[in-house]
Amino acid sequence: EACKLEGNAKLIAGEDRAASDCYEQGIQAAICEGLSGGRLLSQLRSGKAQALLRLGDAEAAFKCCAEAVANDPLNGKAYWRGATAAMKLDRPKKAAEFCR
Repeated sequence: EACKLEGNAKLIAGEDRAASDCYEQGIQAAICEGLSGGRLLSQLRSGKAQALLRLGDAEAAFKCCAEAVANDPLNGKAYWRGATAAMKLDRPKKAAEFCR
């Protein structure tokens, strides 16, 4: 949870690389604690995707969003960010799949 809050603060401050790193640290910590899914892991992956989108890495953002949706199918931001990443990659069919 602390990594998520720190990542969110970094995103707001425009420190996208630092935000991505915070979210990744949280993802790794959650996995080490035995989490394999759920809301927190989904939020961390979705936050990392937002940072990656801002950094221009739509491919990695797309993958993060797919994992985020798998972790929590109710994470609306993950769907939106995944569709956005897919459109940046010129994959409209994949974007539409995220919107279903």
